[in-house]
Amino acid sequence: MLNAETLARCKPGVIIVNTARGGLIDESALLAAVQSGRVSVAGLDSFAAEPMTSPHVFHNQPGFVLTPHIGGVTGAAYVNMGVAAASNTLAVLNRIGEPALARQ
Repeated sequence: MLNAETLARCKPGVIIVNTARGGLIDESALLAAVQSGRVSVAGLDSFAAEPMTSPHVFHNQPGFVLTPHIGGVTGAAYVNMGVAAASNTLAVLNRIGEPALARQ
């Protein structure tokens, strides 16, 4: 989604944050955009290859804030995941024994 062409269309000094998937960003194009000043800062929590290899082209580069794909790791997130898992399990268990037509 973010390659050299899309980065070139951004306003100079744009800030890029990616907490989704590393494959969404062309890492070489992002590095060039940060080095040229087109992108002022890139905050990344996911990378094209995970776990991130060391050394990585973004290491020790000014203009990068890197985290090891833990952006969603919070106490609240763990509670929400547990509640969702329990709710989904109960929903499945409540449907066991229902006639097949009632499940549709």
